[in-house]
Amino acid sequence: MKLKDKIFTKKLYIFLTFVLFAAIIWFLNSLNREYITEINLPVIYENLPPHKANITELPEALIISVKANGFDILKYELKKSFSPTKLDMNSVKYHRLKAYDTSRYYILTKEFFEQIKKNISINIEIKLIKPDTIYFHFTTFMSKKVPVFLNADFYPQNQFAIKKNPYMTPDSVVVSGPKVIVDTITKIKTEYFELNSLTENTLYKAKLEEIDKVKIEPQIIDVDIEIEEYTELRFKIPVETANVPDSISIHLFPNTITVVCKVGYSNYNKIEAADFRVKADYYSIFETSGKKLMIEIVDYPQNIYGFSFSPEFVEYIIEKKE
Repeated sequence: MKLKDKIFTKKLYIFLTFVLFAAIIWFLNSLNREYITEINLPVIYENLPPHKANITELPEALIISVKANGFDILKYELKKSFSPTKLDMNSVKYHRLKAYDTSRYYILTKEFFEQIKKNISINIEIKLIKPDTIYFHFTTFMSKKVPVFLNADFYPQNQFAIKKNPYMTPDSVVVSGPKVIVDTITKIKTEYFELNSLTENTLYKAKLEEIDKVKIEPQIIDVDIEIEEYTELRFKIPVETANVPDSISIHLFPNTITVVCKVGYSNYNKIEAADFRVKADYYSIFETSGKKLMIEIVDYPQNIYGFSFSPEFVEYIIEKKE
C-alpha cells in the first residue's frame, strides 16, 4: 500500500471513531432527558370470579401514557418482552352495566395504577391508562367429557398394513368453559397429521384442536398404530349357484375361482378356503346380456387386509329338467 493511501485510511478511521463517539454521547444525553410518551403494556388477568366464565374479548395489552426519563423507558421496553404484567382482579371493583343484569359488568382501569406502577418502575409516572374501561360478560362455567375424533391418515410401506384401528389414550377429554359454548361441543378433533412409509408399531403424540375460551384437558393424547407385515394366500373356491329356477339345471365353466388374499403373518395359519363363500346368481344373466354369470364373494374372513379374485364372470350351460 502506498504511503498516501495509508495516511488516508488512518484519517478515515480516526474520523469514524469520532463520529461513533459523538453518536454515543448524543444517545446517552437523549436518554437522560424526560419524556411524555405512550408505552404498550402486555397484561394477564388473574383471579377472575370463580365458577364464572367471561365470554367477551379482553384487551391483551393496555396503552399507558407515562412521564419518565429515557433510561427508565428503555429499561421497561427491554423488560416487557420477557414477562407480561399480571393484573389481580380481586383488587378491583366490578360495576354492573345495568342494575338488573347480573351477567354484564365493567371495571375502571385506573384501579390498576398501583399494580402497574410496581411492575414497570417506581420512577415512571403514570398519567393515563387506555382503555379507561374494560367490559365483562359472565356466564355459567361448566365441564364435561367428550370423545376424541382422530383426524389423521396413515400410509404403511408396501407389504405392510395397519393391524387394527389406531388406539387413542385417552379416547375422551374434559372440556371446560362457558356453558353456552361447552353445550355445543360433541367431540374434540386432533390436529390433522399424516404418517407415511410405516413399517413398525408407532406411538404418536397428537395435539388437540383448540377452541376459543374453552380449556381442554389433556391437550395432547397418545395415538398407538400397530403395523405388521403381510403376505398373500391363494385358494381355489367352488362357485355356488343362486336363484336358479326349479325347471332347469346350470353348469358353470369354470366351476371354481382363484381368490388371492392379503393376510398378516399373525393370522397366516388361521385363514382357510372354507372361510370364503362364492356364488353366481342366475339373475345376473340379465345384467350381462345373457352371455355370462357374474361372480360375487358373499363371505370372507374379517382378519385379512383385502382380496382379489378371478375370473369375475363364468360361462354356463343350461339344461332343462325332465
